[in-house]
Amino acid sequence: MRFRLGSTQVCTGMVLSVLVSVASVLTIDAQTEWTVDDLGTLGGLFGDAQDINDAGYIVGESSLNGDHAFLWTPSGGMVSLGTGTAQAINNAGEVVGFTFGVSGMRAFLWTEAEGRIDLGNLGEIFPGSAFSGASDINELGEIVGQTSTPGGARAFRWTRSGGMIALGTLGGPNSGASAVNDVGQIVGASDTTAGEEHAFLWTQANGMRDLGTLGGPSSSARDINEAGQVVGWATTGSGEQHAFLWTDGVGMIDLGTLGGPGSRSQAEGINDAGEVVGLFNDNDDHAFYWTQDRGMIQLPTLTGIESAARAINNSGQVAGYGDIATGDAHAVIWTHTTTPPNPQEQIESLQAALQDMVASGDLKPGQANGLNKPLQNAARSLADGKVAAACAQLGDFQVEVMRKVSGGALTAAEGTALIESARRIRSAIGC
Repeated sequence: MRFRLGSTQVCTGMVLSVLVSVASVLTIDAQTEWTVDDLGTLGGLFGDAQDINDAGYIVGESSLNGDHAFLWTPSGGMVSLGTGTAQAINNAGEVVGFTFGVSGMRAFLWTEAEGRIDLGNLGEIFPGSAFSGASDINELGEIVGQTSTPGGARAFRWTRSGGMIALGTLGGPNSGASAVNDVGQIVGASDTTAGEEHAFLWTQANGMRDLGTLGGPSSSARDINEAGQVVGWATTGSGEQHAFLWTDGVGMIDLGTLGGPGSRSQAEGINDAGEVVGLFNDNDDHAFYWTQDRGMIQLPTLTGIESAARAINNSGQVAGYGDIATGDAHAVIWTHTTTPPNPQEQIESLQAALQDMVASGDLKPGQANGLNKPLQNAARSLADGKVAAACAQLGDFQVEVMRKVSGGALTAAEGTALIESARRIRSAIGC
């Protein structure tokens, strides 16, 4: 999904501290363990997975007398799609990427029925130099990436009916698109009038919106999910590069890094559940997985050397690369080895968290009972198969939490965590 080429900070920082501080209070999710499997290469020394769809099909690049795009499936293993790099795959199995030829770098669309389709470009950036590269494709077949134009490099959107169009910039000469969701929201990075690179969100209605930074001069958006949550990297006020999560109405949240002072991190992928993957660097690159409950954790490696996570699907499978014993990189897939808790178990964990708050003196027994009642009702409704009723009752719980925060019985941090936990349960049951 990636193309390789002041007051707001107070607000987002407070939100992040809320999420981190309550992670130890609310242990909603089961302790997650992971396995990492080597997908190998096409025969050369190098492999790197760039994207994974919901069926577990993976695309990327691997060496085989030069770099080749590959498609890996659980049943068929890794096959070459020709020279170049595959950057993304949708659930229909359509693949996009770029290749190099006598005319320069060219964006392509590959389908099983049609093979490769050259997407062209929007003109020469200067005489004799034209290029394009595709970075993502959504379920509607809309493709985004970067292309040369007479005015500079531009983010583009391509459709079968309309072909390739440029999306403009944030005022500077260049831009590039990294990802697109199914409602047509597009993210990437663009030069600004001040000469900085900033993450952007583009929509048909509003054009290109600057998502800002974490206090430093630059940022880049790498992926977006169906809820419009955006991830990428941004520089902080102290000059460090950190992974971020951006949400409309909240802004950009610093996801931190697992390395020491001066280390960097970048988010590369996000699924519809809000699970984020990427890499952090503390002398070496290491893949990470991030959730609001647990924060950032390091994913296992094949050898304990380097790794990076590029993408995560809606089943929680993660694709990227990992070094083998020789130091060469291979495409890999990470998989949960434990089953996430079901909605009933999540409600029980939420009830247990309330009791823990009573035991610690953070909540009075009567106050906890008032919060527990709608949870009991929701659990009973789920057991009876009454999903709509359970949705409403979990909503009642969220309203009651807000009342407790307003009345001073709960802190803002505790209230935020409780409401977010209920939101995840509601999402899991399809509210």
